[in-house]
Formats: sequence, structure tokens, C-alpha cells
Amino acid sequence: MLQAPDATRGLELLAQHTDDILVVISDVKLPDGHGVDLIPCFKAKAPEAEIVLLTAFGTIPDGVQAMKAGAFDYLTKGDFE
Repeated sequence: MLQAPDATRGLELLAQHTDDILVVISDVKLPDGHGVDLIPCFKAKAPEAEIVLLTAFGTIPDGVQAMKAGAFDYLTKGDFE
């Protein structure tokens, strides 16, 4: 398992380990980006990886945009209870 503190480092790790990554789990609110906006970057670096976005601040428009961009799922953190 690889972890990154922000979008920049996450994309760097993804580029370094493209063939090893099967799933990308990302928060929507990142210190240097927005998870929904990053989906095309994730897919470009690892086209076979499934993308799952997590958020405590979920909105229907963000969820729809995430799914249209190729996310496997968009989960609000309250969904886990």
C-alpha cells in the first residue's frame, strides 16, 4: 500500500508505480487539489486502476461529475456507519 499526503505526491507515486496500482482511493478535498478534478490525471497515469473518491462534504453534482469522469465509486464518509 502506498500513501501520499497530497495530490502532487500521489500523482508522483502513481507515475512511479503505474503497473502495480489496481485501486486509487482519494479524498475529494486535498491540500493542493480536488479529487474529482484529478480523476483524468489518475486515469492517464494508470488507466486500468479503479478510482474511489471519499468525502465528508459530498454533493450530488460532485458525485455525478466523478462518475462521468470514470470513478468506480464516490462515497461520503458517513456511508460507512
